[in-house]
Amino acid sequence: MGTLRVLDASAGSGKTYSIVLDYLERCLKEPDSRVYRHILAITFTNKAASEMKSRILRALEQFSTGKVEGSDNIMFKKLMELLELDEQSLVQRSKILLHRILHDFARFDVGTIDQFTARIVRTFSQDLQLPAQFDISLDFKDLLDQAVHLLMDSVGEDEELTKHLKDFIEERIRNKESWKIERDILDVGSMLGENHHRQEMEGLLSMPMEELLRIYRSIRKERYVQEKIIREKAFGLISFLEVEGLRPSGMGQMSGWLLGLLKKISRIDEFDITKVQPSASIEAFLSGEKGLFGQRPTPEQRLVEPRTEDIRSRCRSELEELNEKIARYFSLQLVQKPFPGILVLKELDEVLKHYQEENRLIHISNFNRLIAEEIRDQAMPFIYERLGERYDHYYLDEFQDTSDLQWKNLFPLIQNALSEYGGSCLIVGDAKQAIYRWRGGKLEQFVRLTRGELPEQYLSESGLSSSIDIRNEVLKTNWRSKERIVSFVRRIFQENASLLEISDYKAIFEAIDQKAFQ
Repeated sequence: MGTLRVLDASAGSGKTYSIVLDYLERCLKEPDSRVYRHILAITFTNKAASEMKSRILRALEQFSTGKVEGSDNIMFKKLMELLELDEQSLVQRSKILLHRILHDFARFDVGTIDQFTARIVRTFSQDLQLPAQFDISLDFKDLLDQAVHLLMDSVGEDEELTKHLKDFIEERIRNKESWKIERDILDVGSMLGENHHRQEMEGLLSMPMEELLRIYRSIRKERYVQEKIIREKAFGLISFLEVEGLRPSGMGQMSGWLLGLLKKISRIDEFDITKVQPSASIEAFLSGEKGLFGQRPTPEQRLVEPRTEDIRSRCRSELEELNEKIARYFSLQLVQKPFPGILVLKELDEVLKHYQEENRLIHISNFNRLIAEEIRDQAMPFIYERLGERYDHYYLDEFQDTSDLQWKNLFPLIQNALSEYGGSCLIVGDAKQAIYRWRGGKLEQFVRLTRGELPEQYLSESGLSSSIDIRNEVLKTNWRSKERIVSFVRRIFQENASLLEISDYKAIFEAIDQKAFQ
């Protein structure tokens, strides 16, 4: 079985050098090697993929002439050592490999993960019931703009949509937000193009509109019922206090506080929950710690004072019941609040799908979801056969930015290469440089791999034993910066580790042990 190597490479530690060295060592082992045809090197951005390709080709070009400079000279000598070759033999093999790659460039697979998933989707387009000819959209914002314009054009014609938008606007006005909703629909709609958000929303988006409306109307109806009960109870307690002789002024502060609270409760739809809770002073009165009046009550207050305990008991009982109703009311309000937006999002999703179907467009963000849903259960040899390739060796760069779906889709291919073909996989990343969480990047996957842990859910799906050999390596030398900068960065991370609550993140900060090259 092949080895899964995990390379923890901080900034400046020679990550690209290490990947290129390993790649060339594998390709130059044999004199007339075509192993590059069975290697897939994946990174996250076009720029990073272009840099990796350039580094490989530049190194081969220099090796071919024997005139090697800088870091390529270090690599050349390292390859002579690893391959146990003399200089002339390595030059000759480099010439042959460079010639083969340049004349077989389509098989030189160094690219982005999106490019690879797009290839799989095109290969399986018929299985996925996609149009025979479709275009890949890279700009979701452009797609979304078109869909939002189409949605707004339907206002007044589509009665159900118009009602949803009206509810959405009313909800925003209640929350003192702008009624100009087009920008907000664009902001909310952007989640439809992000797989990690899409996964969370899939349960709602897949529900029939009728069912969503039934739930929404049920919540709204119960909220109105609770509001009516709360108003009636608040007015009832106000009437009781007024009959007992209490009024907002002239009868002490407690009277004013109690009646003021109840008037707010009677207009509960105008306030948030913090404004309709008893103050500390009212709580003290209800618990018996405070009386209804001060130490020197007025003659009018003395007439009411003998009934203090009856008033206290009634207020305590009624307010306890009111608090339960208020808690229920605000819970319903919280559940109801996003529903108009959800209904609009559901409508937008339908418009977006229809627009893409009409124009034979598929946004690249859909690819990983399509693969996960339709292709993952296919036998690996069948996938390779359809792709026209079989990869034995994988290089995954910037792994800290890989999403759960991307890793889930790649894992069976890697597992197959490791278990059946004696292949290999080099995963490279740096948890401290994770910057794509907003696009679903999940650095925890990389952290677990550095601890030798494989994703259990993928193991159970693929049938792979967790005994797979994982070898973790850490590049501890910084070749880019002086010791003063390296030690400053190390200190900043280590001193701030205590501020982090999540143990995995804290461990990342505490484990920094990079040293500058001397």
